[in-house]
Amino acid sequence: MKTEEPALAEKLPIYMVAWSLPPAFVILAVVVLALDSFSEAGKAVLKGEYMFLLVVGGTLLNLWLYFVRQFKLKRQLSPLHIVASLLLPLAYACFYYGADTTVVLAVCLVGIPLSVLSARQSIEMV
Repeated sequence: MKTEEPALAEKLPIYMVAWSLPPAFVILAVVVLALDSFSEAGKAVLKGEYMFLLVVGGTLLNLWLYFVRQFKLKRQLSPLHIVASLLLPLAYACFYYGADTTVVLAVCLVGIPLSVLSARQSIEMV
């Protein structure tokens, strides 16, 4: 009898999915604050389409792994985790489309505590 190998979403500990958000918000906030120290080429890379796709794609991958893991293990979804996850691409979209630095930082400063609360809630739900 052949046993089926568990999928990545089942093997991935919840803390890897949940605790990936707070550092992402901190990194984006630091980059936005330090934007003046970057050269024009550096700014172009940070505001490039590939970076935008990386942030959005990473967020969608994070959410997909979270959904798959929760459904396979028959656990409840956390709306807080979903909202916190969607704030990261929102913050980057504000940055990408040239919103004022204070807007981007405000979204990041809301996202940091929300994502920490979300991670704690996700860990406690296990």
